[in-house]
Amino acid sequence: MKNPDNPAYPVYDPEVMNWHRGLTKREYFAAMAMQGYLASYANKVHIIFNEADVKRCVEYADNLLKQLES
Repeated sequence: MKNPDNPAYPVYDPEVMNWHRGLTKREYFAAMAMQGYLASYANKVHIIFNEADVKRCVEYADNLLKQLES
């Protein structure tokens, strides 16, 4: 993968003359996948989100990063 640990939205703070890294691209894409996954269950009363679901979201992020590098 190309630069999965680079920041998704770095912000420069002139007061301290330094960059705030925030989430990595991988973390950001995984969070967006998780948000979409949970939104697909919006009409359900009780959602069980387990470790396999979390791994699936990270795999989606990894696959997206892999596709973006080509």
